[in-house]
Amino acid sequence: ANAAFLPFASRSRDSEMISVLILTAGRAELLRQCLDSLHRGTRVPDETIVLVTRDDPDAVALLSRHQLPGLRWSAWESKHGASYAEARNAIVRMAVSEKIAFIDDDCIAAPDWLSRCETSLDRHDAVGGIVTPGTPLIYPPWWHPDMAWLAGVSVPGALTDATGGRFYPASANLAVRRAALLAEPFQEIGGAFSSSGKDYATGREDAELWRRLRIMGYSTA
Repeated sequence: ANAAFLPFASRSRDSEMISVLILTAGRAELLRQCLDSLHRGTRVPDETIVLVTRDDPDAVALLSRHQLPGLRWSAWESKHGASYAEARNAIVRMAVSEKIAFIDDDCIAAPDWLSRCETSLDRHDAVGGIVTPGTPLIYPPWWHPDMAWLAGVSVPGALTDATGGRFYPASANLAVRRAALLAEPFQEIGGAFSSSGKDYATGREDAELWRRLRIMGYSTA
């Protein structure tokens, strides 16, 4: 599991709702840990929507019994070869909140993660944070720290203050105002759901969105 954090100072919350959106497939136990971390947070989501992107009885069973308030889930009837971008746009349309936070199903949210997402979206249209290993990782001798993104965690440069232009956040730790997502929906830049049914192929629709929002003049941090 990975751990998601947003390195922003706290600020008083406004009254707007915030939704947490999650895509999942084949990782029910990791999904449980993710939902548990949201339940333990200092700010519990007004709604959490989980999109099950392929046949997954274990995930459905978990979602049917989990006690996280405001939890909703749906099985996504996708066409063959459908992409991450299409799945994310579909789940965005299901949300009712103006503030939307994305976390991956294998991530554990820091206790104040969602409150920091919420207050940061009072100041910006989109915010992203770091993702760190949830447990110590043993890297091979040839490993370079800048390859960390291959393991789904943030590269060292993303842990500094000078980020956002060179180091793009991932959907494992990303929050965007709904109006921005409706005006600039996710676009796929390569990769679709794996035909093997075991994993996802690379998409990086999150990086494409971040770059496009910055080019279009949205406030990002």
